[in-house]
Amino acid sequence: MKCHIEEEVFQWMEEAGPMPEGDYLFMVEGVGRLRFSIV
Repeated sequence: MKCHIEEEVFQWMEEAGPMPEGDYLFMVEGVGRLRFSIV
């Protein structure tokens, strides 16, 4: 899967850091939770 992440969101991700498992968790309107890791 390929997605576009806005610069502001990416900056927030760097500041917040991943979950203990190494993944990031987002709430996506109309979809629900989206859990992913950056490789």
